[in-house]
Amino acid sequence: MITQVFRVIFFIIGAVAVLFTGNAFLGSDRLWNYIDYSAISEQAAIDSAREITVCMPTEMTVKGTHDVVKLKKGDKVKLLARYQKYLVPIVRSDDYLPTFNFVVMLPDSTICMGKLPEALIGATAVKMDSAPQELEITGLKPSNHVSYEQGGEKATSKYNFWVVLSDGSRMAFEQVTWKRIGFTRYNARGRWELSDTAQAPKVVIDQEEMNEARYKPDDTVEGVVGSRPVGFYKLRNGFTDSGHFKTWSARGVAGVVEAIILIIVLIYLPIIVHKVIYRLPGKNWMIMFVSWITLIAAMYLLSSYAVTSFFNHIFFLYTICSIIMVKSDVESSRCKYCGGVDCLRQMAGTPKRTYTWYGGWKRSKRQVAEVVESTIQDGVTVSTTRKAIYKNTEERNHGSTTTWGEAYYCTKCHMRYEYTRKEHSSRTESRDLESDGQALNRNSWGAH
Repeated sequence: MITQVFRVIFFIIGAVAVLFTGNAFLGSDRLWNYIDYSAISEQAAIDSAREITVCMPTEMTVKGTHDVVKLKKGDKVKLLARYQKYLVPIVRSDDYLPTFNFVVMLPDSTICMGKLPEALIGATAVKMDSAPQELEITGLKPSNHVSYEQGGEKATSKYNFWVVLSDGSRMAFEQVTWKRIGFTRYNARGRWELSDTAQAPKVVIDQEEMNEARYKPDDTVEGVVGSRPVGFYKLRNGFTDSGHFKTWSARGVAGVVEAIILIIVLIYLPIIVHKVIYRLPGKNWMIMFVSWITLIAAMYLLSSYAVTSFFNHIFFLYTICSIIMVKSDVESSRCKYCGGVDCLRQMAGTPKRTYTWYGGWKRSKRQVAEVVESTIQDGVTVSTTRKAIYKNTEERNHGSTTTWGEAYYCTKCHMRYEYTRKEHSSRTESRDLESDGQALNRNSWGAH
């Protein structure tokens, strides 16, 4: 008993390890969006917003329209959220870049979206001098040329502004390290885009540089699975968020959870079909057709809208087998006369009968040896020829068909009937027309 318990434990551990490893490489972490984010109302986002003073002129798109509003230096706006086309798990969601879009509310309560580098103001920067010190970021100062030293060499910032700290010092953006801000997020699901006429603050950065890891926006992951409804979301910072994982381990954990749920669903899906669809009125062929359509449609919907992991699609093999087995399951559990389910008793039917047949003999050949012939010149092999030797044989096909009756008795309508079953098999018989030696001698004579 104890041995069996240990076997079950080791099997479960092994199965989880396989699921984790497979999903770490081929999985998705988008299910973390349900754990990392908590939906809040627009009013809650407004109530928790902080006021930001615009340092660099910019233009934004009004929510629900293509209208553009201009923000001048010194204007004050309420920062509601960071805008994202789709939510991204915390583990791979950058906190802030000057190129990110933000949702803001103007003094007249108009809600807009666009670039707002000033969102960094108020964050806690960590200044690495002789001793690390934490300072507040108090503002951004526009500049046409921002240069700084990095690794003993001078470099030019990709952004046209200085980051001003609470001690009066200023740094290029590339020099700044800050504590995670944790912006409220606005999930647009790709529905709210910037107006083509809106102009963002100018930054010295080209499209090729945007492909670099540091400057590549992380909110362009499109898809349905794991994408929450349109609206505002607070980050659930805590022990359970994905920020505590590496990207591969977050995929592995999410994949294991998804696989467990998927396995349960796929196991119960054929049972539900059996308990529900099999009880519908109609002929058995119609029940089979409806069952096939239901299972295929369920697989499609699960694959398209519920399963994020490529690896976890292997579990659909179980449902594919269930689809194949529908015919035999219907015939063995549902009466073809009254439609009763699970009321059939299998009985002895027509005994097995086997019919055999033989084809005609046909000449054929079978290889028995291989002769290697070499051409030698001046003691050196210059060419080698391989020749297969065949002997004459004959072959014929031998087939058989076994038929029997699979009989059932319905305890509901008391009908007796049977299905005719068939099983086919075939094999090839062969016989020699000469011996191996005769074949070799015949080849030797041909050589002379």
